[in-house]
Amino acid sequence: MKYKKNVVTIALFGLLCCHSAIAQLTHKWYLAKTNALPSMSFELLKKKETYFLKTIFDDKSSATDAVTLKKKGSKTILEYKKKDDYNGEYHVIEPNGQLGLYNKDGKRFGLATLKK
Repeated sequence: MKYKKNVVTIALFGLLCCHSAIAQLTHKWYLAKTNALPSMSFELLKKKETYFLKTIFDDKSSATDAVTLKKKGSKTILEYKKKDDYNGEYHVIEPNGQLGLYNKDGKRFGLATLKK
C-alpha cells in the first residue's frame, strides 16, 4: 500500500469491477488479539461521497466493504451496505475516537484503538 499525503491507492475488489481507485484515508484503528478475536486493523476510506471500511487481518488478507455513516448523538454508526453478509454486525466510532464492534443485538464484542 502506498501512502501519499493521506491518500491511499487501493483496489476495491467486487465493488468497482476490480479497478484500482484513489480513496482518502479518514481514520485508522488497530484491534489487539483477544481470546475471541484475532488482531486486525481497520481503515475508513472515502471516495467521492462513498465510504468504505477496509479490514486487514493478521495474514495481510483484507476485505473492503461499502458502509453508510449515521450520526447518533456523539457516536457515528458505520453500517455495512450488504447487511446480510455480516449477520447484523456493525461498527461505531465512539466519542473518544475508538472503533466499537457490535453484534446484531447491540452488544459490543471488540474495541479498536485509533491510530494517528
